Formats: sequence, C-alpha cells, structure tokens
Amino acid sequence: MNLSTALIPMGFDPNCNACLVRHSLNRPGILVDPVADYQTFMKYQRWQSEASHGPRMIKYDYVISFIGDGKGRARFQGVFKQSREPALVDYTDLPIVECWPWRESSYYYLNLEPMNQYNKAVGKLVIEWKGEVNWVQPMKDYQVLET
Repeated sequence: MNLSTALIPMGFDPNCNACLVRHSLNRPGILVDPVADYQTFMKYQRWQSEASHGPRMIKYDYVISFIGDGKGRARFQGVFKQSREPALVDYTDLPIVECWPWRESSYYYLNLEPMNQYNKAVGKLVIEWKGEVNWVQPMKDYQVLET
C-alpha cells in the first residue's frame, strides 16, 4: 500500500497541492513530545525559519506532517491546511519559547489548521522516507510500512 491509498478513504485528494514534512525532534535543544504535548508540537510546526524550511513550505496548500521514526521511517502526525498567507516575523519579534532554541533568522508563521478526518491514522501510519536530510518534499507516494 502507498501513502495516497491509505489517505484517500479519509478524504485525501491526491491531486492537491501538498508537501510532506518530516520533523526530527531528537536534535539538541528540542524538547517537544508530539504525542504527549500536541499544542507545543503545533507551535513548533507553525514556526519555520526563513533560512531553511519556511520558503519551501509556504508554497503548498496542505502539509502532510510526519515525525522521524528511525532511519528511513516517518510516523504520521496529520494533514494540515494552510488557511491564509504565512506571516514573516523578524527575529527580534519572536515570542519566547522554552521548548526549542531560535536561530538568528526571521521565521514564517504558518497558519496551519488540522484536518480532523485524518486523526484516526495519527501515530499509527508509518511510511518509508527517502532522503533523510530532505525534510520538506512535494507529495510523494511513499510505501506504507505500518497502519
């Protein structure tokens, strides 16, 4: 089974303008547990650096989000719709957040709304992830390893 085959029964349109994002939360200074603290994960996901992922993520209407789950694997966190244009916020105006360190860069605030029809697959669906260091990719129909 591939990713779109798993998501279509929940209402996914394989022709939509979507990207895949694989968050790596095991880097030094990142203190986010997406399962235990969904609200903090959402804050982390919504703030994306202008110097790295932000410019790639803002061009998509939908973000299909994953958490790294070992080498070549990614665990599903949900599908999120960008509800309006992202805002670019200067480094000096960023909010104080204790869960991760800011880098000296401007950040995009992505207006991501969870699409609840995918909730039953959150944390259960695992896909094969190719290109470990390529954390933002256009929609690809990766193989599903677990459901």
